[in-house]
Amino acid sequence: YPSRIRQIIPSFGLLWIGMLHDFLLWRGGKAKMRKLLPVAKGIIDFFEQYRNANGLIEDLRSWNFIDWVEDWPGGVPQGADKGVSSIINWQWVDAVGQLAKLCEALGDFPLAELYRLKAKEMSSVLVKSFWDERRGLFADTLEHDSFSEHAQCLAVISGTLPEEIFETLKTTLPAAKGITRTTVYFTHYYFEACRELGLEEQLYERLSLWMKFRKLNLETVLERPEPSRSDCHAWSAHPLFHFYATILGIRPSKPGFAAVRIAPNLGPLSWAKGEIPHPAGGFIKVSLRKEAGLLNAEIELPEGLPGIFVYNGVTQRISGSFNTFSVELELPEILARLNYH
Repeated sequence: YPSRIRQIIPSFGLLWIGMLHDFLLWRGGKAKMRKLLPVAKGIIDFFEQYRNANGLIEDLRSWNFIDWVEDWPGGVPQGADKGVSSIINWQWVDAVGQLAKLCEALGDFPLAELYRLKAKEMSSVLVKSFWDERRGLFADTLEHDSFSEHAQCLAVISGTLPEEIFETLKTTLPAAKGITRTTVYFTHYYFEACRELGLEEQLYERLSLWMKFRKLNLETVLERPEPSRSDCHAWSAHPLFHFYATILGIRPSKPGFAAVRIAPNLGPLSWAKGEIPHPAGGFIKVSLRKEAGLLNAEIELPEGLPGIFVYNGVTQRISGSFNTFSVELELPEILARLNYH
């Protein structure tokens, strides 16, 4: 809105389920989520009617937008308009998994298990249909004639992959040639996948896209690569989220932010610090610095908030009082910091 034409984008319905999941995790609001849960279930049911005899979502009508990739007309990947797209199918798997977590948090354990089984079932079908053993990547189409980062990212963050495929993608995703790259907005999911796969170097390398905005004399973020339609677009501002949630590594580990897990990804940075407000009041404050082969951490939590700090295979329990400790750096991290400058 405002728009002269009617725009129906089914994939955005799946993203809305993710918004409910994230709201419950970061803020709480179970009463609100119970009211909205039937809508989320209805979205999943809508997609069910487009599953073909093989269980794949096919010939989904409307504008099947995924990302403003130059070679995708209207941002629609191969197979999405008339046919089968692994990207849309993986997006559905991820949304079903998030809905399962919502149901579990709201106490509906049988329904949560039903959606978990749905996600696993579809994931198995997608592995069988789209995994390309030769390339070690998921194809976008049944013909295996198109490959994208989008499919790999959604498959990874769905949390449903067999361990051997997950481990393979740690190597094949960063080294892939002739693959469609994510653009500004969808790179959020690329960052999430890098975090899951432990690909710090690739995460920071892709952040260079935002560094280029200043060279274009921009104070805000573009909707898409140039030529862009909008020079001030909210969906491209997700590095603000990733600074706190991925670089500093501050994320809730229980609904309503009832507990916190801090697992930083500093990559080439020698230090980082920040603070975020907690829904129950107070701030989570994190300060990290690399010195003499150690990561020195100072963490302060609101009173009564339990948490853990995870880094380099070490897990440290933290409490609401002031916490300070050191963890040894891995040698590659030390070298990366030296080479970065």
